[in-house]
Amino acid sequence: MSIGRKLFGKIADQEIYSYTITNNSGAYVEIIDYGCRIRQIAVPDIKGDLCNVVRCCNSPDGYLSREYEYDGAAVGRCANRIKGGTYIYDNTLYTLTKNEGQNHVHGGNMGFHNMMWRCISEKNNELIFSGFQSHRTEGYPGNIRLSLSFNFTEENELVINMTAQSDRDTIFNPTMHPFFNLNRPGTDASLHFLKIYSDKYTPLDSEGIPTGEILDIPPIMDFREPKRIKSGLKYMRLSRDLMNRGGYDHNYVLHHSPEGPVLAAELTSVESGRSMAVYTSSPGLQLYSGNFMKRRHSAVCLEPQFFPDAVNNRGKGRYWDDPIIKSGMLGKFDVRYKFSVISQDEIHALTKSSFCAQL
Repeated sequence: MSIGRKLFGKIADQEIYSYTITNNSGAYVEIIDYGCRIRQIAVPDIKGDLCNVVRCCNSPDGYLSREYEYDGAAVGRCANRIKGGTYIYDNTLYTLTKNEGQNHVHGGNMGFHNMMWRCISEKNNELIFSGFQSHRTEGYPGNIRLSLSFNFTEENELVINMTAQSDRDTIFNPTMHPFFNLNRPGTDASLHFLKIYSDKYTPLDSEGIPTGEILDIPPIMDFREPKRIKSGLKYMRLSRDLMNRGGYDHNYVLHHSPEGPVLAAELTSVESGRSMAVYTSSPGLQLYSGNFMKRRHSAVCLEPQFFPDAVNNRGKGRYWDDPIIKSGMLGKFDVRYKFSVISQDEIHALTKSSFCAQL
């Protein structure tokens, strides 16, 4: 196991460094300190060949474009959308940056994804970064201090933990935002098989704002049994939910546990034999099928999170999970990506079930 560090490039006069954790099999993870982005995760396919499975840029400037703005990044203070860019807490109205029409998304223009994080520890198979965001950044209350760790194991598991502490009550609803393609970069990731451990979701309007309802999953949204993402997309015109967002861009309600991560989803490519399991303690998981990418559906995002606009639905129905951390208290976020290779028999079983589903 080793950790390497090198200059990745510059944004203006700011030097950007990359850090690579390599395990004894040769698999590796690369993190850059700008936005604490996962730039590469190189893991073997069924033949043992290594390939990067996350979308990335070859220079820091690439991440300044709208297309790659959130690629691989730590996102916060609030992942996903806040309706109207406002919320009321403790009888105070907070107005946030409106960076997607009339709404606030992914922490605003200067969210965690645009911060310079500082690597404070490089030991064994773990990197630890620290970050700071001052009071009223993008409209959020509180000076918030952050710690973000990346641990890459000999079993090709990337374990990510973020903690936060603020001097005022504030929103803490981060996520990690890598775009995955387990086959080859640029190929159609909607051919991947997906399983999500959820039987309910939060329906959205055309702006991606939840209606406030939590509904049973209809067949086109149902991934309780593994199926190709494309199998739903080809019937998109039959679903208002999918038409509203041009494909999958929806939050699934997880059977989560505050005591520790649970299995939330599994993504598999039968072409490469790679499979990825996602574990988290978050109450929701956003599925985004790459609807607005220049190369549509060429990668898939699975974002653990609180429900979108949760701060404006606190205490309503099943929106019981609160994205607010109290002053001085510790907020926590975790996600684990576990990579493996499935057998030829498992590949055959998936493709056979997919073929039968089309008959």
